[in-house]
Amino acid sequence: MASYPKSGNTCTCLLLANFLADAEHIVPINSLQHFLSDVALYSKSRFDDVMGVAPGDCTNDEVEMLLPGLYRAYAAQAADVGSLLFCKVHDAFRNTTAGEPLFPADVMIGAVYIVRNPLDVAVSSAFYDGHADFAESIARLNDPRARHASPFHFVQRLSDWSAHVRGWTTAAPFPVLTVRYRTC
Repeated sequence: MASYPKSGNTCTCLLLANFLADAEHIVPINSLQHFLSDVALYSKSRFDDVMGVAPGDCTNDEVEMLLPGLYRAYAAQAADVGSLLFCKVHDAFRNTTAGEPLFPADVMIGAVYIVRNPLDVAVSSAFYDGHADFAESIARLNDPRARHASPFHFVQRLSDWSAHVRGWTTAAPFPVLTVRYRTC
């Protein structure tokens, strides 16, 4: 599951988790990480466990060059237990600074790309970020250097909204289902 932030990725993941779960038990939003691996994929502590290097000892570019190997390791771990790995990402589809695809085609079955009207993304982002400054949110949507980060996760390079959409819908070497997220 891939999308630009505030495009409905979490809601769609919640829908998928509940579809895959036992029908008698509803999956609460705070339990999503048990069904989808977005927290694990970008977790700095898990990176150290799998790759054997502390991400704090690396620059963002060095971490990024290791991410394709990390995704391969996660996919191998899932395959060892006969499972598929469902994950949520906000990264733009692109190559690393070393020229390798960030999302290796050899471990990707496919992707669902969620696209939302950028005006809705700007409004949602402004309120989520707590500033309600639409001009600031629109500027971020147009920033080719835009990034998404938290203290516990790696930096995800977004690019601008248009390049993000173009990358996932035209450049991925594996099947991508594009879904439009709409609010009522």
